[in-house]
Amino acid sequence: MTTTASTGHRPAPPLDAWAAQQVVLAFTAALDRLDADEMIQHFAVSGVWRRPDGDVAGHDGIREFVANLAAGTVMRHVVTNTRVATLPDCRLQSESYFTVYIQRPGTVAPHLTPSAIGRYLDTLERRGPKWVIVERVVQFDLPD
Repeated sequence: MTTTASTGHRPAPPLDAWAAQQVVLAFTAALDRLDADEMIQHFAVSGVWRRPDGDVAGHDGIREFVANLAAGTVMRHVVTNTRVATLPDCRLQSESYFTVYIQRPGTVAPHLTPSAIGRYLDTLERRGPKWVIVERVVQFDLPD
């Protein structure tokens, strides 16, 4: 049996892997647009987003998180090298690298540098016809 280097689990079937990657990208792109309504379409009602600054729980937590971001914040994520594996319980686990650029209101950044780099570890479950994120763990790869 072939396993992925990062998780030790079987690679996901290609169509499931593609669907999982699209969920991860859509959730993150919605975050860049500060669009909580779209984010929750890709996130389980009982899901948990584990961030170094504290957990964001469920749809209400996502709405609160986005509402607390300063109006005018510009954020862009570059998400790469996504690998998707099948877990023993038929869920999917995705690992992606990210680089994020953030410019907050009132700041001038003519030459933006990354605000953070790291990995997203997403666990996805099939809910009806689609996959949704049930847990996202954010791991920074460089110290603050």
